[in-house]
Amino acid sequence: MDEELFSHNKLFNIILAESSLELMPKDLWKHPQIIGYAKRQNKEPRDILLDSSYFWKAMKEAKLYHYFKRGRPDIVHQALLLMLDSRLHKLGFLSIYIHTIDNKIVWISDKVRIPRTFRRFVGLMEQLLKYGQVPIDTNEPLLKVLKGLTFEDLIKRIDSKYVIGFSKHGTLVGNLAKFFKANIEEGPIALVIGGFPKGHFSDEILKHLDQLIAISRLSLTTLYVVCTIISSCESLLSQHLL
Repeated sequence: MDEELFSHNKLFNIILAESSLELMPKDLWKHPQIIGYAKRQNKEPRDILLDSSYFWKAMKEAKLYHYFKRGRPDIVHQALLLMLDSRLHKLGFLSIYIHTIDNKIVWISDKVRIPRTFRRFVGLMEQLLKYGQVPIDTNEPLLKVLKGLTFEDLIKRIDSKYVIGFSKHGTLVGNLAKFFKANIEEGPIALVIGGFPKGHFSDEILKHLDQLIAISRLSLTTLYVVCTIISSCESLLSQHLL
């Protein structure tokens, strides 16, 4: 594993955990809806990104495990665009990682530019998850699936001093910027946000968190939570972001 892929000097590491980003599960490969769609796209079922907008019927009929947490790549797309556009990221204070619902870890280069149209993003993710990196033939990928790594491995590799998860079931925090300030004094922190539409973190994620906090008792979208976090981090570092 290339250690240079892991940042040890950035104040904030955001991880989109259990993200609804995956290629078509094997359980759906033979479903008529999937077969028909694959033929129209001139692709194999296994190479198509799972998207509930198209495949909700197949997901329910096949009783796909945790179907309510899966098939929402648009959540990852929106969150990535917001984070990559932020001053926090552009000025070198933020690293971004994706942990997928099927336990893959995706490393995001600081130099990557994510397509702004969802259709192009889907094609990019299909290529990434099929071949393991983008661009495919290069020693300097912009996106890379880190083979063999789990969420626990990622937490250890990024060497954050404090790992914070976000959920409405956590301890309610009123002033997020103040909370961050109190916790970055000893070093970088990891911020774990659910990249799925419904449900909660699995026990596997929860057991690796140092603290679970809430910014509201309401059910909030991933995009709203990411936006709030970025805003709070930038408020804390305002004098460094001019």
